[in-house]
Formats: sequence, C-alpha cells, structure tokens
Amino acid sequence: MTIKRPATLSSRAARANLGHCNHSAVTGITRAIDQLGGLYDGLASVRAAQNPMHTAEARAQAYKKQFEAAQKRAEEILKRGVDQMVSFQADAEDAAREKAGLNRSVPHAAEIRSALRNMTQAERDKAMSDSLAAGDVEPLLSCMAANPILTGRFTTPLEVHLKLLMETAAPELVQARADLEAMGNHLSVAAGAFRKASEAMRDLNAEQRGEQGEQLAAEAERKLAAAMAGTLETEQSATVDAYIERQKLSQAQVKESGSSF
Repeated sequence: MTIKRPATLSSRAARANLGHCNHSAVTGITRAIDQLGGLYDGLASVRAAQNPMHTAEARAQAYKKQFEAAQKRAEEILKRGVDQMVSFQADAEDAAREKAGLNRSVPHAAEIRSALRNMTQAERDKAMSDSLAAGDVEPLLSCMAANPILTGRFTTPLEVHLKLLMETAAPELVQARADLEAMGNHLSVAAGAFRKASEAMRDLNAEQRGEQGEQLAAEAERKLAAAMAGTLETEQSATVDAYIERQKLSQAQVKESGSSF
C-alpha cells in the first residue's frame, strides 16, 4: 500500500515564505525538504513494485530494508539543514553585534565591575541604564561574562539589555530571528511528514511472517545439513566395518588353510 505524497514534502511553501531571505541557509533548507520528498518517492516506488516472483512477505522485507536505509539518509539530510540554520543564526547575530559595537574589548573591565559591585542594586540598575541610553556599552560588556559575585546583581537580566541593544542597532535581526523560526518549522514539518508517510507504507504483519519464515527455513537447512553429515558418517562407518569383516574372514581362511596341512 502506498500513501499519497504529503504536500509538505515539497519546498514550495518554504520558498514562498522565505523568498525575501538571500542567505544560503534558505537554499539549504529548501534542498533538504526536496531531498526528503525524493526519498519518499523512492520508497513509494519500492513499495508499489509487484514482482510476481516475490511473495507479499518478500516485498515487505525488501521495503523494510530500504525504509531503514532511507531513515539514516534522512537523518543526514536533517543534520545538514540544522547546521545551515546554526550558520544563519551566527551570521545574523555577529552582524548585529558589530553594528551595536559589541565586538570589542574593554581595557578597564575590572575597574568597572568593582565600581558597580560597590553600589546598591538600585544605583547599579540606574548606572547600567544610563550608560546604555548614552550609547556606552562598556559596563554591559564588562559584566556579561562575569560572575554576579564580581559585579553585583541587576534587576533586569543583562541578556535582556543585550538583546534590545542588538535589535536597536540592527532592526533586521528581528526579521532574521523570524526567518530562523520559519526555517525550523518548515524542516520539522517535512521531517515529520516523511517519517509518518514512509512508516505507514510498511506491512508489519507481512514483515513478521517473513522473519518467522526465514527462521524456519534456516532451522530446516540446519537440520538437513546435520542429517547429511550424519548419513556420511554412517556410510564411512559402514565401509570401515565391512573392511574389518573382510580382514577377519581372510585371517580365518588362512588359519583353516594352515590347519589342513
């Protein structure tokens, strides 16, 4: 039984939704979706093949092997797609950090942290807000990777300030994050559709009967081999026994001849 090809195994919707984005990740995601669709088409062809020389059990076993191989290939395709998304996210955030002036060192970071640590929390919050409002990112950079013990605690998490600063300096980052979410959704839906549709084409009952038949056939061959080995051993034993009997008869005849003289 074949299943109708899911519409989500085509990159058409992803291309329409992400056509404004020129990053190579979009090409990688749409290619991954189309590759999953190609895998499904290949499996559907295997499942639909009706070789009159094969039983239903043999066809089910053949499909199962191809299905398992296709799942491994799908995992490789998905991994490459995820890698493309990670690259897209890194590029977008690096560009935003550069525009926000965050890709620089702060020579007096230790002194800034010490000054903030000696303030009350309210004073510390105000100092951070005032510096950011004035375009001074050094206090934020000085504290981002530091243990709160060295800086004192802030009411608003520093990550919130960082996110707002990056989005203000690079408004396109908001769209990039939306694009990233859309990529993940398209890829996830395609992966789920491929798995579900390819799994539905399996004939689990026929697979089970085929496995049982293979086990029975293997056992029968083992018994036949043992029986043939036993027959050969019996024939060899019979030959040896006959030889011994002839030797005994010959010796008896010699003795008889000797006693007649």
